[in-house]
Formats: sequence, structure tokens, C-alpha cells
Amino acid sequence: MLQIGAVNGDETPGTTTRAHGPETTIVEALVETVLGADLRAARLQENLLEETMTNPAGSAENALQTLQTRIAEEIDTAVIDIATTAIATTNARQGDIEAHDLERRGPLPPQSDAFSGELAQSGDAPPPEKIKPNFNQTGRLAAESNTVQVQGGEGIVLKYHEPPEARKPPAKEAWRLYVFKGEDLLEVVELGERSCWLIGRENRVVDFPLEHPSCSKQHAALQFRYVEKRNEFGDRIGKVKPYLIDLESANGSHVNGEAIPAGRYVEVMDKDVIKFGLSTREYVLMLPN
Repeated sequence: MLQIGAVNGDETPGTTTRAHGPETTIVEALVETVLGADLRAARLQENLLEETMTNPAGSAENALQTLQTRIAEEIDTAVIDIATTAIATTNARQGDIEAHDLERRGPLPPQSDAFSGELAQSGDAPPPEKIKPNFNQTGRLAAESNTVQVQGGEGIVLKYHEPPEARKPPAKEAWRLYVFKGEDLLEVVELGERSCWLIGRENRVVDFPLEHPSCSKQHAALQFRYVEKRNEFGDRIGKVKPYLIDLESANGSHVNGEAIPAGRYVEVMDKDVIKFGLSTREYVLMLPN
């Protein structure tokens, strides 16, 4: 007779060892059920034949029908039991596998993290932000407004323009600039006629020309500004004061022998001595007391 391993995994001597999965177990159980039903049917047939011989009133046909019905019922019942057990066993094993995998992997990430992870793995970066319009000043408008048209149609851009607090010196006060070379007085400039004096070698645009080659074309500016201050009583007192600003020249400007910072207003006072670049000429500011 064919030898088949038991359902519980025990091996029958002489059989081939193989893995017992849920499907294999069901097939073997069904085979054993059919074989068991055959043995029971054989025994049942012997009993029915004995009953037929002892009871002549009963026919062989009725005995055969009774035999077939009882065999079918036994097989159906056994198969249903086996299928129910197999389904329960499979579900239990699947639950154990899922629990083991969850314990090994840990909790699943949120859906948003999973989506971002997929993007990172696929190498797709988020779409770049659109470049927004830039309305900052480019300097072209200021350059156009500071451009001076000189003789011949050429445009020269001024490096300096006056601030809103620009004012002329008081008309009743004599503000003067004395120009010395050594001990010789070369020139006296009346400063009250304008609020700003542009100083440099560019004769076509400056108000006070310089000749020394170490001086820049637009070297500095002497600016008169109206400045307000509060006195000890809290009253505002305004006054026009002179300031010198170096226009980032190549060799700088000096007041009383000290270089002044470029691009910043420096207040100059009565009898201050101003020099530009490497020129030996001295410019003495004279203000009324």
C-alpha cells in the first residue's frame, strides 16, 4: 500500500522528506480521507452483504444505494472538516507572519513621509520657485538724472548730487577760500554764490578746478548744509555749516594734515587747511566769527 506522511509532520519510514505547507497538508489530508473512506466502505459493504444474506427480504440494490449514500456523507463531512481546519490554520499563520514583519520593520511612516521618500528615491526634486520680478533700483535712472551734457554733445555722469538740506551761506556773511602755494597767495574764492562746490580736474563740470595730476576728475565737494540742533531749553536752532566730502578719489583729501574718510561728510571750520591729492597747494577756509 502507498505510504503517506502524517499530517502533523512525522515521517513514515521509506518516504521522501519534504516541506509541509498549508497546501501540502490539505492535499495529504484529503488523500488520507479518501483512502480511509474506501476502507470504511469496504467494511460497510461486508456488513451490508451479511445483512442482505441474513435478510433475504432486502434487495441488493437497496443495500448498494444505502452504501453509496453513507460513503458520500462520510466523505463530505470529512472534507468540510479538513477545509475548515486548513482555513483557520492558514489565517493564523498569516497573522503570525504579519506580526513578525511589523515587529522587524517597526511602525510604518506617515503617508506624507512615504511620499517624500518616494520622491527622494526617484530623484525627482520639487519644482523650482519662479523668479519674482525685481523692482529695486538699478542705478540707471540716477545716472541719467546726474548726466550733464557738455559742449560737443558728450554726457558726463556726475559722481555727486546735493542733499535736500543744501543751503547757500548767509548773504550777510563772507565765506571765503584762500588758495596758497607755499607762502604765496594765489587766489581768493567767494563761496557765498552757491550751495555746493564740485572740485576736480574735469573742467567741463567742476565748480573749482584742480590742475595737479594726482587729483581725480571729480575729486571732492565742499557742501553747505542746513543743520538743526536743540538747545538746553528744547528749542530748535538751525544753522548753515560747511562740510567736505571726498568722492572716493585716488589719492584722497586731507584736513589739517589728516586724511578724511571717503564718501562721508566731514565738518570744516574757520581757518582749517584743506589739501587734495598730492598737490602742495593749500586751501584755507575763512568764516566770520
